Amino acid sequence: MAVLAGDVGGTKTHLCWARTPLEILAERRYDSQSYDGLGEIVQEFCREFAVTATVAVFGVAGPVRRQRSHLTNLGWELDGPTLAQTLGMSVHLLNDLEAAAYGVLTLAPTEWVALQTGDPQPQAPIALVGAGTGLGTGYLTWQGDRYRAYAAEGGHLGFAPQTDDEMALLRYLRSRYGRVSGERVVSGAGLTAIYTFLQTQAGQSETPLAPAEISERAPQDDVAREALGWFTRFYGRISGDLALALLPQGGVYLTGGIPPKILPWLQDGAFLAGFLDKGRLREVLTEIPVRVVLTENVGLQGAIAYAQDQE
Repeated sequence: MAVLAGDVGGTKTHLCWARTPLEILAERRYDSQSYDGLGEIVQEFCREFAVTATVAVFGVAGPVRRQRSHLTNLGWELDGPTLAQTLGMSVHLLNDLEAAAYGVLTLAPTEWVALQTGDPQPQAPIALVGAGTGLGTGYLTWQGDRYRAYAAEGGHLGFAPQTDDEMALLRYLRSRYGRVSGERVVSGAGLTAIYTFLQTQAGQSETPLAPAEISERAPQDDVAREALGWFTRFYGRISGDLALALLPQGGVYLTGGIPPKILPWLQDGAFLAGFLDKGRLREVLTEIPVRVVLTENVGLQGAIAYAQDQE
């Protein structure tokens, strides 16, 4: 039986009609900002491809409580029961990192790259840190015969600067946002903010650039290169903090749209320097595998896998 699955992000919504994660009947990406809600997108998709399904699972970029969600970086209000009535099928809402966690379990070895081999242990906890429009976290624990995924909101933990320069960045961001979370530095907007901050430090006027432009300029632009270095260090530090909290001997997986696009920067040492900079517990973290997920479809793969379990 085919299922309907979706990865609903602040920038793009990716829908597919599938029998398995490897047997896709139809799929399409939509610009989330161009629509007033998820129902409008799904109805358009179902009309176009004459979708027939009894189960739909959507990984959404926001906390899910009692099958309701407010998409943090988009402003949509989602209600699972209302959506089910609209679509005429059973609907399950998952946090996007919860869906990605189930997707991690479906990955082939060619779909990730190791930053640190570590000492992976079977049935041990697994953690995810996803950087894209926002910063999401999630984890998996073994439940006797299978893994179960859980969403977390670790991206909204407070940003913890460690140096005088980083304190200056905190002041810069605090003047804009008030409270400064990890998501304010490790996300697409976070990379842009780091770049403009470093421009001011270099005596340049602020010229905000999209993350893709910063990456493109980095080989010949000192400020862009430094911004990526700061970004990867912060990404590593936050991932290391999560690893200390969970001791995920099954691995830390870096998901989201950003990691595959900046893979050379993640591999140059700054990420692991931040990840391992934990004082007396450094050696504990050297044993934890760290992997970059190369496919941006991991959340969709997880939603499909979850939907199949609901049939």
